[in-house]
Amino acid sequence: MKEKCKTFVEITSGAADCLREKRSRSEGTIRHYHVLWRKVKKYMESQQIECFDSTVGKDYLLQEFGNRDYSKLSKPEKDLVRGVNILCEFQETGSLLPVKEQTVFDGPIGQLMTKYLSYKTSLRLKKSTIDEQEQHLYRFLCYLNEHDIPSVNAINQLHVLYFIKGIDPRFSTLPHLTLRTLRGFFSYLYDQLTGEMLMGNGTMLLLFLRHGLD
Repeated sequence: MKEKCKTFVEITSGAADCLREKRSRSEGTIRHYHVLWRKVKKYMESQQIECFDSTVGKDYLLQEFGNRDYSKLSKPEKDLVRGVNILCEFQETGSLLPVKEQTVFDGPIGQLMTKYLSYKTSLRLKKSTIDEQEQHLYRFLCYLNEHDIPSVNAINQLHVLYFIKGIDPRFSTLPHLTLRTLRGFFSYLYDQLTGEMLMGNGTMLLLFLRHGLD
């Protein structure tokens, strides 16, 4: 007897749970994946496909991008490929393997974060420390991008508060470690860039991070 296929909702819900539990993804990131997955659902409906599997995922990506080189895709396009691959992995295995989050530091804030990480690397810190801070900064950058924050001067105390509060409470030390990384980043901008990059909200934010959030 042929096993009944899972509904698309069951697959996406299960994949989302694995992203939370195995890859520590934020709720904002998971919402973004749901937006991407809805595109796959629309494709399936247009093709009258009832059950999702890896073949459906590959056919959908082939329709979207043809044989284009992955390295030439834009960030949103790469996000879509990643989202489909997550569905394929979960549908085939019933789980997701824990992996290090791939980081792409786009935009003016991302460029400053890259400079900060290069500076920290020059101090000969442990690679594990650099990797940890890279993850903290990348997740903060994703949060800022989701809320259309274009520059460091547009970041205020509430952005930091809501970002920290949105971290999964099961990881009890993560908020503290993330906050420490953000303090270091904004201190770097103020000290190394002579304050030029931090005007208005930026200066107040640095004071807030140093003294007002523990």
